[in-house]
Amino acid sequence: MSKLPSRLKMLANFTAAVIKHAATGMKPVTQEQFLERMDACNTCPNLVLDDKGDGRCSLCGCWVESKGSWQSQVCPDKPSRWPRIKIGESGKPLKLKNERKNDNPEAGN
Repeated sequence: MSKLPSRLKMLANFTAAVIKHAATGMKPVTQEQFLERMDACNTCPNLVLDDKGDGRCSLCGCWVESKGSWQSQVCPDKPSRWPRIKIGESGKPLKLKNERKNDNPEAGN
């Protein structure tokens, strides 16, 4: 059985995941994408199940069902076991930081 990271490391990993999730619009994956991710997790040697049957990743310590449902997240294994999802692909495209509000050449910007 794989050992989980320290509580401090798990807290840091989950905090970073939550910040990225919030910063990218808190978009969920589709049901199909979620099931594909969970299939990958359920066959992964890094999955640790608790006494209730809930799974955690031994690489990052996150609950796989939570992290797996967020579009902004990737599997921490190398190579990733989850297919890459482009943020904004199935929802509203994200506005890039370097885009100007009135980026119109006719307006003299």
